[in-house]
Amino acid sequence: MLKKLLVTTALIAALAGCSTSANKLAAISPGMSKAEVIGTLGPPESVTGQGSEEVFIYTLSNSWNSSVWNEKYYVQFSRGRVVRYGK
Repeated sequence: MLKKLLVTTALIAALAGCSTSANKLAAISPGMSKAEVIGTLGPPESVTGQGSEEVFIYTLSNSWNSSVWNEKYYVQFSRGRVVRYGK
């Protein structure tokens, strides 16, 4: 019984890692504010742009168990709102 509980707990913890991956990008949509994006994806790895145009850059994992699948993703803002996002 204890062994099943430990295995189940480990599986849940491993799957929880997926929620911080590139899967969260699906929750981003045009019109979202910077605060909403940060609330969903966390703080960006870097920020570029000038004036009313800005790009948040994230390195997100497509795999819960390996950094080999890490890829760069961007979220582009115009006047503080998402206008496009992706790889």
